[in-house]
Amino acid sequence: MEEDTLRFWIIPIICLVAVMGLFVIILSYQFNTAMPNAAIELEEMRKMSCDEIKAKDALNRYWSKDNSKYGKDKVGGCVAAELAITNAEKEKLDKLLADPNSLESLTRDLKKFQDLYDSHKELYDYHLSETKMLNQNVTDFENKINEINSKLLNEYGVK
Repeated sequence: MEEDTLRFWIIPIICLVAVMGLFVIILSYQFNTAMPNAAIELEEMRKMSCDEIKAKDALNRYWSKDNSKYGKDKVGGCVAAELAITNAEKEKLDKLLADPNSLESLTRDLKKFQDLYDSHKELYDYHLSETKMLNQNVTDFENKINEINSKLLNEYGVK
């Protein structure tokens, strides 16, 4: 009977020791690897530029949830800053384009007129070449008619 109770307690004790060993390994990993690496990663992220933090966030590999939240917040701030800069530049350009005497407005108008000129020039060149070809055909036709008239006059005396 003592053997049965001994066998009965050996398996749970072995499982308990295995679970405690696994727990100690996990805690050791957290305290000796993950937490120091998370602290180093956080310091590095504080020094990163927007492009670098965006690249890191695209990988979505962080040592801790706090670092992940910090990275995502910083990316959100970068996006908001870029959007604000874009909007400010757009407003500035809109103000400059509203003034008809500003360089930007004149440049825009010049480009518009240049495009219009280029499109008309292409049409003009096409029609000019067609006109030259038609003119040559009419000249050739008139020459043929004159040649036929001169043959008629020489051979038959008919005009």
